[in-house]
Amino acid sequence: MHIVIIVEDRVVTIDGHAIQWELDLPSNIWALNWKDNKGEVEYDDGTNNKIIDNLSEFQHIVDEHALRKSRGEGTHVSEMVH
Repeated sequence: MHIVIIVEDRVVTIDGHAIQWELDLPSNIWALNWKDNKGEVEYDDGTNNKIIDNLSEFQHIVDEHALRKSRGEGTHVSEMVH
């Protein structure tokens, strides 16, 4: 699974499917990048980036993305680039 979350843009992209909504994350998180079974949390306040090996902190966002995708929300990124 490949996940990119850009908090400021309110965009969650999972395996190429992007959906926008208001995210409930700490205000100092700028982004999350996750690929397969590891990832990195990036901060915008001088906090050192954090390497992670589980998604428990972000699982609610993954679950919300799946729900919204099942309702037809969002767009695959391949449709956005022409």
